[in-house]
Amino acid sequence: KFGCQNNWMGVVCDKEKNYADVNYYCINSPRDNGKYVDIIINTKGVHYRAIYGLATNDTRGDWCNSTIFNTPEYPYELTTIRIHVDDNSIKQMSTGACVGKRLSEQRFSWVISVTEKDGILLEHDLLVNVTCDFNDAEILTVVSNKSSIHGEPLSVNAGPIQDEVILQVIDAYSGETVTEAKFGSTVELEMTYNLQKGSPLKGVLPYNCFASSPDGTNVKQLLDANGCQSPNSPMEPFTLTYMNKIVTPWFYLFSFINQQLITFHCSFELCFTDDCKVGCKVPQRRR
Repeated sequence: KFGCQNNWMGVVCDKEKNYADVNYYCINSPRDNGKYVDIIINTKGVHYRAIYGLATNDTRGDWCNSTIFNTPEYPYELTTIRIHVDDNSIKQMSTGACVGKRLSEQRFSWVISVTEKDGILLEHDLLVNVTCDFNDAEILTVVSNKSSIHGEPLSVNAGPIQDEVILQVIDAYSGETVTEAKFGSTVELEMTYNLQKGSPLKGVLPYNCFASSPDGTNVKQLLDANGCQSPNSPMEPFTLTYMNKIVTPWFYLFSFINQQLITFHCSFELCFTDDCKVGCKVPQRRR
């Protein structure tokens, strides 16, 4: 068995993994540049590497110039975001230069994405809807409003690449092929080769692996041209296992915003010698 069971984390899987607590405070104060919202994110030990505001097209947007963002290096417990609402930030919002939306004269809203890996969704990621009505000048409003981006089972498409090589998503616990699963479950990518009788194939060397939505609008690079882990990828390189199979270490199944289907792709080279070594091939420097 590989990896932690769902909702557990830590080196020995002894820490329960919970959703972050998110609260925000709508404040109208003459001493602090007027109106602002303080967003407080208690990550409960989960390392959320990408916390940002969403633009109107559901993509990552820029903070307004006066926004103050603080997050610790470790232990990742508390992230604070202060968004000032002044003439400059309102102008930036109206032109789309920064995240946020003006709903009426004194009402504003933001959507904050809290994710472990930039560009993809894991089970404990959140979209936080923040709305402030600054007409309530004497009231310090405390609101918690969070929603998991996807909670339904995630269908996974994985099929044959070529006649002699098959790429599959495997449940890390049972070893069974996965065709439908909830994101956040632990899976591996498995490549099976030498399926035809009498084939001389000795191994495959995967590289340039990526995940995509069916329409191709969302793409996440997983392994680079050398078979090495791409930046911010949740998946590590393949390793050799047994009897014509290579697998990746387990990773948490992820999704994309507003998508329920995900497909994995890998390019590969065929190897016909007994010294096939799968994994990350670091280019050697020329002397």
